[in-house]
Amino acid sequence: MYEGDLGSAADEFDKMLDDASVRDPWAKQISTLARRGQGRTPFTISGGIVAAVEMAHVSPAAPYLVIPVEIDGEEGLAMVQTSMAEVVVDAPGKTDPSWVSLRFAHRVEVSDVPALAQDLSGISKELGVPIKALLGMNLMRHINATIDYRGHQFVARAYAPPPPPNATRVSLFYMRGGGMFLSTALGTGDSSQAALFVDSSMRFPLALDEHGWEKAGLKLDDLKPVPGDPDNKLKEGVVPTMKLGAFDIAHVPGVLGVPFDEMEKDIKLDVDGIIGSALLAAYRLTFSDGGRMMWIEDDTLMQQIDAMELPPMGPIDETELEGAPLGMPPLDGTPQLTPTPTP
Repeated sequence: MYEGDLGSAADEFDKMLDDASVRDPWAKQISTLARRGQGRTPFTISGGIVAAVEMAHVSPAAPYLVIPVEIDGEEGLAMVQTSMAEVVVDAPGKTDPSWVSLRFAHRVEVSDVPALAQDLSGISKELGVPIKALLGMNLMRHINATIDYRGHQFVARAYAPPPPPNATRVSLFYMRGGGMFLSTALGTGDSSQAALFVDSSMRFPLALDEHGWEKAGLKLDDLKPVPGDPDNKLKEGVVPTMKLGAFDIAHVPGVLGVPFDEMEKDIKLDVDGIIGSALLAAYRLTFSDGGRMMWIEDDTLMQQIDAMELPPMGPIDETELEGAPLGMPPLDGTPQLTPTPTP
């Protein structure tokens, strides 16, 4: 599909979808695009070879990864969504997928981008700004993106960048349909290895299931109810240490109770938890090698956070828990993270 052999891709999708036991909405829509896209080369990059845009800090409640982008000649805001494969454009009342063109900083243009259609008004209301698109991982992988929330910078490139200084390498994996996950260690024991899904729309730094908290060395009795949650659906705690590449990160706040059973059924993988935007925003992230790996650079500002006391999660509005598949209650304060490079 992404090498431009759209006819063969459509045939493969249709063959798979002819199986009555297969239910894959993503494959169905991408198959439709492939049939309509004869002669196109997906993710064709033209114009400049690099473009840097200033990220928009839109919400005081969470560090959402929002950037200005031009979609088919119309400027607007888009949110990076690591849990999705494709670009999703705001199209109330429409469900047909389409081919779109994206341009960053009037310099780098990516044409023939597969795009699904969805009403994004709920996300726009949540963030308090109009969101015109969600940028999925297939786009991030093709443009070798760098995301630096604290530095207010998003970079799109037509080439794979060299390794940044003072960075550690993290291998990345993708489920069918494109959602990103990675392997990490929660703690120091032999059984601490964990698989974590990455969802940049989740406000919490970390959400773990029961097994995930056990791997982190905490008992469920050690977790405390999140203030303001009347049904006690959420409990909070602090992971003493976790690894991202060669970085040891101390005192990572997280929660128990975020529902991701349905997500596990879709990807047919048992994950131990989810990494959210508050953890991603603490670093400068660069995708390389076709998205097979990610460079993580230590942010010097985190040294200022090291001595800060971990604030409570804050009150939870029960209505926000309804209809949020990965759980998105507000998180007040900044996680106390202490990245320390391992020799």
